[in-house]
Amino acid sequence: MADMLYDCAVAFSKLLNVRYNIKLGKRGRDTEFTIAFDSIDFRHSAGLHKLIDMPQLRKSSEKVFNQILNGKITYEQISKSEHFNKIEKRLWMFTFIEQFIDSHTLTFKYIPRLNEGTRTTGEFLLCNTINGDEAYLFIDKSSKHGTYYCRSFFPKSNRDYTINQPSYALLYKEKVNIITSEKIIQYDKITPKCGVKE
Repeated sequence: MADMLYDCAVAFSKLLNVRYNIKLGKRGRDTEFTIAFDSIDFRHSAGLHKLIDMPQLRKSSEKVFNQILNGKITYEQISKSEHFNKIEKRLWMFTFIEQFIDSHTLTFKYIPRLNEGTRTTGEFLLCNTINGDEAYLFIDKSSKHGTYYCRSFFPKSNRDYTINQPSYALLYKEKVNIITSEKIIQYDKITPKCGVKE
């Protein structure tokens, strides 16, 4: 029988050897950053931290991630949480996280003070749709590596987190496998096309 929590962990594990190099532009100024992935980021980005009545989720983030992949923490177990309704749709969307980032997301510089009444934080906000439903991915800068990581990923509800946030134009995006060095250019508005005069 399928286990959606396991599927979420597998979806995230496929990104552990992936980097996204992104270049944005706004009013003639360019901004570049790299999104990287680490197993310790899974618990929070998937919303498992909200299940405060689940003792098996209070272990280290890496251990929780591995135990989900090993089948020791299951969807059936966490669905018994009194807070499960807060993340049920979030988990379904999380299985599509790679497709979400692969497609051309709208990107915003996120300024928390412009969105009163929420504790959600992050330096950038990516907005996209999954099967017709809007979702948000907040990314923040890692203090250790200088790359950006997935801080939180969840579906849009009553609050629109993009309101008043400054938007950026996507200029370039590439997906790199750090094991094989394979590079896929997903979007390029910078490199002149052959036969096109500048």
